[in-house]
Amino acid sequence: PGMRLLPTTPTFDNYLEIDLGGRKFILQEVGPGHSFSDIMAVVPDTGVAFTGDVLSPQNHIGYNNAPWKNQIKLIDKLLEWGPSKIVPGHRALCNLADIGERKQYLLWLDHEARKRFAQGMDVDPAARDLTATLGPYSPYPAAPTPSIPLHLTPQP
Repeated sequence: PGMRLLPTTPTFDNYLEIDLGGRKFILQEVGPGHSFSDIMAVVPDTGVAFTGDVLSPQNHIGYNNAPWKNQIKLIDKLLEWGPSKIVPGHRALCNLADIGERKQYLLWLDHEARKRFAQGMDVDPAARDLTATLGPYSPYPAAPTPSIPLHLTPQP
């Protein structure tokens, strides 16, 4: 016989607290960050947050990521929750210091992109230039392909 698809239940908008066997889980919509409908989860009594692919510290921002301000907003939400352990979609477990570093990377990237736009560079040349000169973040693995997505940065 074939497979039967069932509708997803329950659904929610923005925020949901659920109890699973006496343990509270908080689901927070944070997208777009990696896709258009991203969710992070935190289990408050354990100090653990799950970010999935929404956040991968010490990786360069991918071509399909959403505007950087959205990623900064979700980092701020994580900092507000204050988990001691963060489970990203890729790479090892991380903590708030790692997430703070990610925020600094995004702020640096935004600053560097805007600097290139102010010099009159178009998006593609600015992305190639920035990809070639990643400054303090050049050791990060998963260098962006084909380039850092500067089309996601508001231009002056």
